[in-house]
Amino acid sequence: MSSLQWRVEPNFLTVPPSWKIRFVPRNSAGTDELAIAMNEENPNYSVEDAKTALALQEQVVQKKLLNGEQVTIDGMISFGFSFTGRLDSPDDPLPPVDECLHVSVRVLQPFLKEIRQQARFEKLPMSEKVPVIDAAEDTRLHLPDVLYSKGVLHLTGTRLAFDPDAEGCECLLQGTRSGQAVQSQFGPISDSSIILVPDIPAQDAPFNNEYTLSVSTRPTGHGSPRIGTYSRRLRSPLTLNSGQ
Repeated sequence: MSSLQWRVEPNFLTVPPSWKIRFVPRNSAGTDELAIAMNEENPNYSVEDAKTALALQEQVVQKKLLNGEQVTIDGMISFGFSFTGRLDSPDDPLPPVDECLHVSVRVLQPFLKEIRQQARFEKLPMSEKVPVIDAAEDTRLHLPDVLYSKGVLHLTGTRLAFDPDAEGCECLLQGTRSGQAVQSQFGPISDSSIILVPDIPAQDAPFNNEYTLSVSTRPTGHGSPRIGTYSRRLRSPLTLNSGQ
């Protein structure tokens, strides 16, 4: 079993400055990787069988949620709904769904306890000052790791500031199978945040909806670009693209 890699990074938000612990993922596993791993664990099920099962699980969970149920995968995670928004009167209608309705996912304690018991750790040396993307969220749907063609993507992290017009500096969305697009529609850009309207490149087939995201910067204005790649894959939900 591999170890969980981590490194120490400065936290300049505290006074006096302190240090924070950052998890460093070895890789990012999507549907294909999960299906292959399931086949390796149980060869009686082919990779295609596993992919079908994963797709079916997503479909069933969604239907159960839309039926107003809370969904629990025993010992692992639970799915439910939450609402945000303000009502000035008890008789006010529900705010627009895009603004008020959210799906909440909670890790169950038995699963977390088992992870903590089996985890092994490896401390990495402090790295050069590359951009680090901690999180990506669509600000219209309030969903993490989601690309929505009608939404705005908010990236947060450290050392993210770059000039989109400078040579070698860019924010890149790349399909896991095909297609890539250098992003061009930005809001405010700072060291800790990037706002952009995602230009989502097409892939070979409509069901290929997973993407990687990277930011290339030149902190001193010269030298080779420093590239930070988001550790999780972004998804462009097929149901959102076709239904809204």
